[in-house]
Amino acid sequence: MMGNEIHKLINENVSLRKDCDFCNESRLEVRETTNYGAAIIYKIGNTIENGWFATLSPKTGGDPTKDFTIQLMPLAHLTHFSQINSYTELAKNYGLAFSRISEAVYKVMMEKNNLKAKSDSKDFGISIAIYGKCTTWKEKKEHLHIKIFRLEVISDNRILWIALF
Repeated sequence: MMGNEIHKLINENVSLRKDCDFCNESRLEVRETTNYGAAIIYKIGNTIENGWFATLSPKTGGDPTKDFTIQLMPLAHLTHFSQINSYTELAKNYGLAFSRISEAVYKVMMEKNNLKAKSDSKDFGISIAIYGKCTTWKEKKEHLHIKIFRLEVISDNRILWIALF
């Protein structure tokens, strides 16, 4: 019984869905914006077996002129982290996308705010948070997305574009 349920989860249909905002956004090109104003800032791969994209959202948990939220999503309609394991190139590109976006965030934060690689105080240190979730609860089951955001102030979101290219 348990093996059958895991098999169902791992082998779910991951095709793009017309009713999913993230699936629709995955068709956009870098520098295009979504209906709610998020900008596509990064893409790697070009199929549901290998592709990821990232958006810079206009919505943040703090001051939108200082904070940022980046969402990293697969092109495929994955709903669980465990499904990534079924696609070797997707897993590889996740690592590349996540590390490149993280490096760009650190570059921007360090350069714009004179922050240090090792700081004796939080005033010159970098605080990044990563948030991702998945569930098998039907009502809350959605396209996998990972949020990357700063816990402190960042002075200019637009510079992130330059660091990624």
